[in-house]
Amino acid sequence: MNTILFKQSSLKASCFKPSCFKPSCFKPDCFKPDCFNQGSVQTGSILILTLVFLLLTTLIGATTFFSSFTETRRAGNFSASALSFESTESALRAGETFLIKAKQ
Repeated sequence: MNTILFKQSSLKASCFKPSCFKPSCFKPDCFKPDCFNQGSVQTGSILILTLVFLLLTTLIGATTFFSSFTETRRAGNFSASALSFESTESALRAGETFLIKAKQ
């Protein structure tokens, strides 16, 4: 089972011995490029992809924040408008009542 795993990943079996991971005892062959499967050229595409996802997440968060801020302002404006309308109606009723009493 272990030999199949090491053949597929092209890693040396000696790189997975406990002595390779002890800080006091590093084997030089464990740090050769063939131990870490460095056959392909690294391009940093995961970093770029992660940064794009981070940017998208930030944009979605900022849009949500500004949208909720706008909704809060809209609700406040509606409340002020309703209060203003009710105050105007109340003043008109008071004026009508005053005029009706003045005629009598």
